[in-house]
Amino acid sequence: MSTIQEALAVVKANSSRTGSLIALYAAKKAELEAALANAMTPEIQAAIDEVFTVETADATAIDAALNANVPPPTP
Repeated sequence: MSTIQEALAVVKANSSRTGSLIALYAAKKAELEAALANAMTPEIQAAIDEVFTVETADATAIDAALNANVPPPTP
């Protein structure tokens, strides 16, 4: 059986990974926009924006779920 400390360590690691996902999405969006800069149409830009909006919302939802029942760490 896991201890609460082990469970908390897993939750904290997941939270850090969520932040990493958001940073990765932002970097990939910038790379994609730069690659398509000369061929970008409003429709393509809207689709790119929607992909990253949905993925950011998913990451936010995951982060909220992870934090929902976890008290802040004691300093």
